[in-house]
Amino acid sequence: MSKFEVTTAGALDFEQVVTLQKANSLAVLPEDARGDGFLSSDFTAEQFEQMAKSVALIVALDAGQVIGFVCASTPEFNRNVPVPAAMMQRFPRIKIGSRRLNEVSSFISGPVCVEKSYRGQGVFEALYNKLFDATATDFDVALAFIATSNPRSVKAHEKVGMDVIDRFDFAGREFYIVARGLR
Repeated sequence: MSKFEVTTAGALDFEQVVTLQKANSLAVLPEDARGDGFLSSDFTAEQFEQMAKSVALIVALDAGQVIGFVCASTPEFNRNVPVPAAMMQRFPRIKIGSRRLNEVSSFISGPVCVEKSYRGQGVFEALYNKLFDATATDFDVALAFIATSNPRSVKAHEKVGMDVIDRFDFAGREFYIVARGLR
């Protein structure tokens, strides 16, 4: 098992995050490689930096190289981003405990990615644990959306306590909404 460090992203990490994202994008992965997980969106280094300012961007580093990342941003940040905006339209219909999702303090996590050779070594869990620790005092619920065609990601999110609470369609693709209470 490799040693790695999990920390908040710094200015020098954003370009490496973009590189890791591009290598795992649905647009470039051959169909037979998608079973290992994939990313549905593509962001620039500037957009990743904005997400980091919105809530957080957590990175896993091995010898200074980004080997994994998870982003988190507010619903307000995502209002004009097509897929999360479609997900947020469902919020008034979804209950978390006794309250509707649009009535609780939440953030949207994702994208999240771990470099292929580091998968299965606890990096995903370490990223999310750091994110949950960093956000628990400010937010009630962590959310994410996952393509229903990405079962590896669904299982990984279930391992960190995020359960499927709903689903939605966007541009002919189906997505799950997963959530975890933080407090």
